[in-house]
Amino acid sequence: MIDNRLKTVILVLLTVFFSFSYAYGTEQDISKLIFKDALFVLKMNAGALISQSQSFESQIPSLKKAQEEIQAEIEKRTGLSVKRDVKNFIASIGPGVDFNDKKPNNILIALTGSFNAEKLAAEIAKEKKIKVSVEKKNGLTALVAENGFQGLFLNETTLVFGSSDAVESLAAGKFSAGELSGALKKYFDESNFFFSLSLNQKMKDDILKNMRGGVPPIASILLKSLVSLSAFDSYPALVLKADFSEKNAAEDFKKLIDSFKNMADIMISAKEKEEDEKISRANAFELLKPELIGMKMAIAAGKTLLGSIALTVDGSCAELKFTVPEEFREMLKPEQLPILAAGAGILAAIAIPNFTKARSKAQEKACIANMRTIEGACELYKMDNNSPATLTVDDLAKKEYLKSTPVCPSEKARRGLYKIIINDEGFDVECPSHGKLSNFNR
Repeated sequence: MIDNRLKTVILVLLTVFFSFSYAYGTEQDISKLIFKDALFVLKMNAGALISQSQSFESQIPSLKKAQEEIQAEIEKRTGLSVKRDVKNFIASIGPGVDFNDKKPNNILIALTGSFNAEKLAAEIAKEKKIKVSVEKKNGLTALVAENGFQGLFLNETTLVFGSSDAVESLAAGKFSAGELSGALKKYFDESNFFFSLSLNQKMKDDILKNMRGGVPPIASILLKSLVSLSAFDSYPALVLKADFSEKNAAEDFKKLIDSFKNMADIMISAKEKEEDEKISRANAFELLKPELIGMKMAIAAGKTLLGSIALTVDGSCAELKFTVPEEFREMLKPEQLPILAAGAGILAAIAIPNFTKARSKAQEKACIANMRTIEGACELYKMDNNSPATLTVDDLAKKEYLKSTPVCPSEKARRGLYKIIINDEGFDVECPSHGKLSNFNR
């Protein structure tokens, strides 16, 4: 009898344990919600980000009260306390994705935490902008939209949504999941923020096609050799790893980053000089202006942050690391690094076009200087040899009217030499990239 009772107790305990694990332990194995051989994987600690975004309001009583009232109303309607119940955000794109297809495919996004499926689904279904119907699929609550996307509550801890093909395969137990391998698995498990991008030839061709020639030549060359890109937080650093098919490409990537840093350093130094001149001309009261103080602080911070960026190359792999400076670590907690990563991405999106524009402008100025030097050499040649019928840059270099053959710094223009045009007004010089000198002399 005792044995039977003991067996009964053990059976009940095991049942409770496995039920609890199913309901609350799924989030521990979120890697099972990633496509096998995924092209793209993203993970973010959404709970930490939400908590940090609300920390400022919580310091001000009136804002805190308003925030709490709104959150209480949301929880009443949906059963969801965003700050308490939302944990990880995961997204992945499968290898069979076709971005040119009008119907979305091979996309899966998951949110882990604690969810009341019935309440949350009912509120989502009220959305007027997107028509969503609530259905049951294999006993699971599903949200079906008209645009080819679906949502599915796997259990009380996991909500997935994505393209219909991915969600339906998950509901039917046919989803082809895959484990991240090697170091990527470690970064995924340990980081608050992680992404991995694998590039096949079709993706590269599509990117270059969609950019329609707007990609700088060096970026186009690097993209063709890029195999994968990954980023993750490893406090106190943010790390970006780029794997190339060739060692030379990794070295070129380092040169590109170094040129970005040099350009940023030049711009910061120029701004510092400009501000120092303003300060030297300002009176004592003008020195109290917020813009002067703010700019000096921004310049100082910019110098410190720029010095915290380092890039190393190991074979065909390049690793870019931004280490949070010592003086900022007390203000910046580990869970805030994803916010810094997002900010860095936004700054890069702003800075790269500006860098490209500045680089292009500098190349244009150098090219104009080259063409004016050639024009002057033509005039000297004319004085010694009368008016020639034809004349080339090589002729001027061979006869020492030029010390060397000038080359436009533009990558595109290096395919052809400067062309000398002889007309009734004298000489004109043409660059294959920037056009005629006469256009700049107007």
